[in-house]
Amino acid sequence: MAEAPKVYPVDVESGQQSLSGSKSTVPLMHPRTTYSDHHNSPLPPPKLKRRRGCFCRCICWTVLVVLIFIILIGITVGALYLVYRPKIPDYSIDKLSVQNFTINDNNTAYAAFDAMIVTYNPNKKIGIYYVNGSYLSVWYTNIQLCDGKLPVFYQGHHNKTEMNVLMSGETQITDTLVEKLNTVRQTGSIPLKVKGTVPVKIKFGGLKLWKMKFRVRCDIVVDSLSSEDQIKIKSNSCSFKVRLFGIYFGS
Repeated sequence: MAEAPKVYPVDVESGQQSLSGSKSTVPLMHPRTTYSDHHNSPLPPPKLKRRRGCFCRCICWTVLVVLIFIILIGITVGALYLVYRPKIPDYSIDKLSVQNFTINDNNTAYAAFDAMIVTYNPNKKIGIYYVNGSYLSVWYTNIQLCDGKLPVFYQGHHNKTEMNVLMSGETQITDTLVEKLNTVRQTGSIPLKVKGTVPVKIKFGGLKLWKMKFRVRCDIVVDSLSSEDQIKIKSNSCSFKVRLFGIYFGS
């Protein structure tokens, strides 16, 4: 008769199997972790949260620095305004003489105007440096007739300056515009526009600011464009704007 197989009790808590009639125990075998198991296991996901956190902090610091910079500029501008009370300069064209205005058979207009431009600085504590790079032009409707530039000079407090500015040029015009211009010249009321872009530096006391641009536009009506006549300015209206941070302010 075959001998029945021996059954050995298992100690679950200790993980060991007791042999009947023996004091020794045999430990249960656990599977080993091999190199191939580590090699084939999936890699941990990248730490995106930390990168996103650093990026967000950089954005927040950048925005904060920009806001502080804007606030400081606003405080500085406000303080300068309260101390110096800046006023807009006045511009006008008091005289205009025509040295040449002719239109040849090819409808090419030649113009040379000598304009007396008067500028007044009404400020008590602010000076104006007129620097290089100014540009003036005379227009009839949408046609530029001639151009020139202002001289370089410094205008002090409560100062009135008169400048004779010579503007000359030539341009091609159409038959329709020639007929219209001849008709207007017979009426004795010829509308012209004088446009100017003038770079300046403002002086607050002993502080000289960065370069900024004045934009001046004068609408005038003259009675003649003949070089033989003494030109009379029948109306004169000028507007002024100053460019700060890419935006024009003024009248």
